[in-house]
Amino acid sequence: MPDSIELHAKLLERAALSQIRLHPDLANRLKKYLDLLNHWNKRINLTSLVNEDKALDRLIIEPLIAANQIRNDAQSFIDIGSGSGSPAIPINLVYPNMRMCMVESRSRKAAFLSEAIRELSLSNARVENCRYEDLLPRPAIQNSSCLLTIRSLKLSPDVLKQLGSLIRPGGQIFVFASENFSRISKMLEHPFSQQATFPLVESLKSHLVVIGKDSIEIKRETEEQL
Repeated sequence: MPDSIELHAKLLERAALSQIRLHPDLANRLKKYLDLLNHWNKRINLTSLVNEDKALDRLIIEPLIAANQIRNDAQSFIDIGSGSGSPAIPINLVYPNMRMCMVESRSRKAAFLSEAIRELSLSNARVENCRYEDLLPRPAIQNSSCLLTIRSLKLSPDVLKQLGSLIRPGGQIFVFASENFSRISKMLEHPFSQQATFPLVESLKSHLVVIGKDSIEIKRETEEQL
């Protein structure tokens, strides 16, 4: 990573290339997150990204683009395998009023996430230092979140079904996917369906796959039609 002044300029440059206009306050808070990430990355391996532009595009630009697809009525989201804090922290910096839960099983990475919450004053955020499977039996978390975000997690029909139980009817799952994203739609079964796919960063060939969970109202309408 470059020094602090260069990092700020580089962040604005990468955002501009993706036609993102950053408010100065948001840019400063994103830079503070990157500074904290860089500091901790010297002690523990939070991210293997070493190419400067690629790192900024993956860690910051992808979440900022995805944030544009979040519905206005979304009040909470849960991020699985949060690791370095992306995409969760940049999204929460854009929508600070959304309640955020970051799930990370590795203790040292969970410690970094807790520190980031304190340093960035993310008042609506918390960390669950556990595997996502440990959340599944908790009644308070079942069907609770409006949105669930995933990046570095091997997906299968069973995994998507389990994760889907954490979002409420009518909620969504955002999958940050590589160029090989077409297989995701083949894994989906009722009440889940692929709603849309959006390009993220062209140089990374990345996409956002949006999966929806049918609402109770939709199910009732379908039953009435039958």
